[in-house]
Amino acid sequence: MYKPNGLDRKSLQIQLENYKLITELSPELLDEFQFAKGELPGKLELAQIYLNQSRECEESGDKPQPYDALASANILIVEVGAMLKLLLHQNIPSNMDNLHLDQS
Repeated sequence: MYKPNGLDRKSLQIQLENYKLITELSPELLDEFQFAKGELPGKLELAQIYLNQSRECEESGDKPQPYDALASANILIVEVGAMLKLLLHQNIPSNMDNLHLDQS
């Protein structure tokens, strides 16, 4: 497999699947934050398109193209990860307040 700069399609695919799973299992996160509801699904889909494009280019033997697609997928996956972390961290304080009240 062609892996310039350490980008690995399989690892990126696993990371993308994990993020998809988080959004599927926690739809309330997306409902609570409208910016995420509008952006996350599109970024997840586009990242998958780039990963598929990378695989197709690699199978056809086109070396630079798979890297370009992987780099684009990586950028989107990093953005999605950052958005999910922000959403999860914004949700934690309200849950922590409830824990402190329950422990009193």
